Amino acid sequence: TTDYADDDFIVAPAKDVVTVMTTLMKHGPKRGYFPEPSKSVCICRTKSSLPAIQNILAAYNFVYVDGHRLLGGFIGDPASREAWLKPKVAAWVTGIERLAKVAHRYPQTAYSALTKSYQHEWQYLLRVLPDCKEYFAPIEMALNNSFIPAVLDEHVPLSADLMDQAALPVKMSGLGIPNPVASADDWYAT
Repeated sequence: TTDYADDDFIVAPAKDVVTVMTTLMKHGPKRGYFPEPSKSVCICRTKSSLPAIQNILAAYNFVYVDGHRLLGGFIGDPASREAWLKPKVAAWVTGIERLAKVAHRYPQTAYSALTKSYQHEWQYLLRVLPDCKEYFAPIEMALNNSFIPAVLDEHVPLSADLMDQAALPVKMSGLGIPNPVASADDWYAT
């Protein structure tokens, strides 16, 4: 059988990237790995070093960017991270609001969807992205203003005390829906 490799990455000085790419281009096809440098992304640590790095790596026709998704997280400059993260948060907020509409009639189903899917997605990002809690404020608002009141059949946003209670684990009489902003630093530290 032939094994195929995909989605590899290297963190190294440009001269070492040349060594790796030369080796991959030479020996990879014999092993079923066919590098496509034009589909590869290169992220430079500083913009000032970009021309020199492009010169060293000119033979490979890499795509040069300021930041890119990596292993479900993101590496690169803060502006690129923000541009990548904001649409994800907006999609989660939309999903939470849709679940809130469902929760009026099917609270357990909506609760299960939130805690078994959406919540794990954003908690993963909180574990791998430092200093990003401010981007998760819309999620906190959607939970407080829409979702949790709908699950509890309330018609007003929850008080801070009730939100703190909802954040507790189920075994402590909570809902197990932690506030993503308040828990962001703990998730990343963990």
